[in-house]
Amino acid sequence: MVQVDLLLAFGLGAGFAVLDEAGRRGADTAPPADRQDGDGHGSSSAFPAALLYLGILFVPSGLWLLARFPSWETMHVLPRPPAWFAAAFAAACLAAGATGFACAAQLLRRGYAWAGAAQMLWPHVVLCAVVIHGWDGTGMTRFLTPFPGELDSGVSLVERAGDWVVSPLAVHLGTLLLLNIITFAALWSRQYRVAARRGGAPVRGVAAHRQAAIAVCWLLGPCVVIGSLAGCAPLLLGAPGWILTAAVTMLPARPGGFFAQAAVRTLLPVDSGPSAPRDTVGRTRRALPDSGGQTGSAREPLPDPWDPLPDEH
Repeated sequence: MVQVDLLLAFGLGAGFAVLDEAGRRGADTAPPADRQDGDGHGSSSAFPAALLYLGILFVPSGLWLLARFPSWETMHVLPRPPAWFAAAFAAACLAAGATGFACAAQLLRRGYAWAGAAQMLWPHVVLCAVVIHGWDGTGMTRFLTPFPGELDSGVSLVERAGDWVVSPLAVHLGTLLLLNIITFAALWSRQYRVAARRGGAPVRGVAAHRQAAIAVCWLLGPCVVIGSLAGCAPLLLGAPGWILTAAVTMLPARPGGFFAQAAVRTLLPVDSGPSAPRDTVGRTRRALPDSGGQTGSAREPLPDPWDPLPDEH
């Protein structure tokens, strides 16, 4: 759907920046004995890889659905989109992906670890809420209705879901989703390895695949659950549901909370071993100059995940 494809493009573009940063941080904290020759300052291939994925697979997938199911792809807002709509949609998706990458990369470069990682997560939360609720409470009805003539047929959601599962739309959508998930997961894994090797750290394929799988699990797990709860609350509870929606979406993502720390420490791991001390922004804690090479004590204050890191020079 056009309304959520733009969110997807933004989040996936940010994902390339997050995985690139994760690989770079892993290289920064690799033991000296394990380091190899690497320039450490080479230009990143993450942005070209993001645009390549969006241009070769993601955008064509949306254009295929737009051509095959035009009314459904626009959530039945435009039963017959004009000819220029496809070109505008393709350009908007590429722009959204580039913007997502730029936002995440800039925040991560400045040390805003949680804010940068959140650029990959929040679009998928909003996506699920839009699909379920929409803008008028009929999001799921629109999603489960392949053709515009069936939108006001009075059929229940359960019956619509049963018919939708065996419809050609479900087959096309499922195939394209599976192909896209496998592709961007593989590209994220490759980007993690490229970033780490650029910094001179050897990375095994298993480690890179695991990091990409963790990122995908965040998108398909917590993001889907939080977005679904946010979309269902107003439908089930009416006006009070909007308050619950705000609580469901904002409280788990508050800076310094469990959700923020868990996301940073899994999406941006930097420890080279299970005993490596880490701070709340997911970076290995540096040795204090006056502590004889020992890491800081457990009593020292820890920075907030949303605050920028101090200059380490």
